[in-house]
Amino acid sequence: MSEVFENDVNDVFDEYMLSGNGEKLLDAIRRCGQYGMPIPNLIHREFSDCLEKYVSGESRTLDDAFSVKRKKAGTRTPKSLPANKLAPKKYLGLAPYALKL
Repeated sequence: MSEVFENDVNDVFDEYMLSGNGEKLLDAIRRCGQYGMPIPNLIHREFSDCLEKYVSGESRTLDDAFSVKRKKAGTRTPKSLPANKLAPKKYLGLAPYALKL
């Protein structure tokens, strides 16, 4: 059964080597922990090299250091909010001084 686990980890690492996407490297390390097996030297070296890029300041973020490829998160600007969220709320029957803002 351990051969199946080793093959799985190696397959994920091969995907990392082909794609360059650091998420695959981190996934290979995660699977080693999941299967209770030590991290192979080749994966450890690659991880250490990526981490060193971050620690040395060569890369500003861990995503850059590990070459993680993901879509950038969008920001919600007031223009992107629905119109009813931008309109002031109307307080019927309340005096302006009674409102606590």
